[in-house]
Amino acid sequence: MLRVETRQIAYLQFDQLAGQTGLRHGLSLRHRPDGREPAGDPCALFCAALGLEAAGLARHRQVHADRVAVVATAGQDVGEADGLCTDRPGIPLMLMGADCPLLIVYDPQTRALGLAHAGWRGTIQQIAIRLVETLIATYGVNGHFLLAGIGPAICRNCYEVGPEVKEQAEAQGLDIQDLFCRPPTAGPAANEGASDRWHFDLIEANRRQLCQAGIPADRIETSGLCTFERPDLLPSYRRDGNRAGRWILLAGLAAT
Repeated sequence: MLRVETRQIAYLQFDQLAGQTGLRHGLSLRHRPDGREPAGDPCALFCAALGLEAAGLARHRQVHADRVAVVATAGQDVGEADGLCTDRPGIPLMLMGADCPLLIVYDPQTRALGLAHAGWRGTIQQIAIRLVETLIATYGVNGHFLLAGIGPAICRNCYEVGPEVKEQAEAQGLDIQDLFCRPPTAGPAANEGASDRWHFDLIEANRRQLCQAGIPADRIETSGLCTFERPDLLPSYRRDGNRAGRWILLAGLAAT
């Protein structure tokens, strides 16, 4: 990933997407280049840094589900949605996360853009596939030409879940091979049923879903950053609880 710094904010960009002239995107970091917290409205500062109009931000409420909303007008309120897509220049799309992967998908051919918030519930409901399906149905994109990025998230080694998560994944027909494993510190007794805890690989689950939806593996980029392990860069709800902030995935189509 590329790190970009301005006087007031620092952010990351996916390597493949950074070279797309029709796209503006970034993943926010916790601190300014001087190590201090950003001064002012972080959304407005971030939009300004990317050359996007904050007043046009699509509005929505993330609810850990699989609904993907189509945004057609600046400032549109689409209600409850964990996925957003548009083909209209000048409409910024924004999602927030504190451990959940945030996904971005872009089609250089049709200049269509989609974002998704993929917590464990959204991942089990396969929101990554829903996002690509919506782009195909709405804008006629070809999955083979899509570029995708999976942002920072809590890694499998740090993300422990209860048995209900694995059970729901199996009930939804999710391909869970190698996605769940016993905590490495649980010991042999856990493999005999003494422990009901599992580690869940959210990042790999979403990468597989993007591949299943038709995006070539070499066109999917992952950040390589674990939110839990990088307090210097990113918030983490698992690490900081209610004190945790949120990181932002912001993207918009450049005006032609």
